[in-house]
Amino acid sequence: MVNEKHEPLFDFVAQQIACFLDENPEMDVTDNVESNAPAPASFIKLGFTFSFTYDSHSVSHGTMLQWDKGWDIPDAIGRDPCRMLQDAIDRQKLRVRVTALTNDSVGTLMAKAYTSSEASSPLIGAIFGTGTNAAYVEDLSRIEKLPQLKKKFQSEDSVMVINTEWGAWFDGAPSALPGCTYDAILDRDSPTPGDQLFEKRTSGLYLGELARLAISDMIACNQLQMTPRLESPLEKPYAISTSFLTMLAASVEESNEAKWKSLKESITNTLNADNVSTKDAKVLSQLAAAIMRRTAQLAGATIAAVIIHTGRIAPVISRPKSSMISKRERWCQWEALRSLVCGRGRRQIVDDTATLDSDSTLNSATDCIEIGIDGSLFEYYPKFEEEIRKALRTVPRIGLEGESRVKIGLAKDGSSLGAALIAQSVP
Repeated sequence: MVNEKHEPLFDFVAQQIACFLDENPEMDVTDNVESNAPAPASFIKLGFTFSFTYDSHSVSHGTMLQWDKGWDIPDAIGRDPCRMLQDAIDRQKLRVRVTALTNDSVGTLMAKAYTSSEASSPLIGAIFGTGTNAAYVEDLSRIEKLPQLKKKFQSEDSVMVINTEWGAWFDGAPSALPGCTYDAILDRDSPTPGDQLFEKRTSGLYLGELARLAISDMIACNQLQMTPRLESPLEKPYAISTSFLTMLAASVEESNEAKWKSLKESITNTLNADNVSTKDAKVLSQLAAAIMRRTAQLAGATIAAVIIHTGRIAPVISRPKSSMISKRERWCQWEALRSLVCGRGRRQIVDDTATLDSDSTLNSATDCIEIGIDGSLFEYYPKFEEEIRKALRTVPRIGLEGESRVKIGLAKDGSSLGAALIAQSVP
């Protein structure tokens, strides 16, 4: 969405809230009979999931910093997302108060904590869908951005949820992120070149476009028999969905000829192309599987970084203190994982290690490192968790034993459920 003013977007959201309340009259509230004005308790509390970068000032206030994923509304920058939505709600004359502002990853972490059966609290809430992000639980004494609080809470068991905005983690060091020619083209032609580089390699908004660029190049080089018709999605940027990519990737190990015939028909219809051969179908399946595998293993790499940073791996696996690890050693560890994810120099690493059953091997709250993930990539690509675990095992400071302690679970609709939980907890 692109617009000069913020009001159209927030008015639309407020209108949808009004429609929801009209369709669910049982949620209506009544005025306080002892006052001419509605009392605060007579308002419905609303949690606002805002999946764009903002600076958080409190549970219900923040400052909008930037848009991404193709959105651009300059008028909203520097404003409070809660205030913009509340103003739109007030224009609809609704008895609704925005009491919590959160993003999708924080909401996912909260939802996972609410539904978890583990004695320990979940460590990470992550999103792998249209976009990607993660939030994790950090000891308050370790947060350098809060020097005035660091000393006060140094000896106390106090924690804070940190929104990582890891979609932009590599923007300052792009050479550390595995990439190829098509990644460079996608970034160059995007509305935000040089920004959100990790997100552009790991989120559903971009993966279909990455495949489109590669397929178009193979057709131009006569490596595929298929020929696109007029107005094929191959001719239009971002016209190929990641759901199509997921379907192709899931077929890569298919041996039934009847299934390949069905897949060719799907490719013909989806890409609006003629002369799709069985070889074409197999090549496209391998391409899709490679893209999805890289996405999941990059996800595993960043999850590993958060786990190591928090020190949650330490109780069972001894590791050197971070101050004793040289920059070179850290770089070598990242390069080892980078080689796995990128498949550099035609080198292929095969990991057939069976993942240990966390539920049967963990015997205490300190053993379990629980992670909640929401998003279509994790939910619908069958091998996403498997590839995440392969990446975790490859990191020397986690390995097989550490990976076996990680419990990963789907937190479906966690971003919205978590926001609702936070909103209801506000007095």
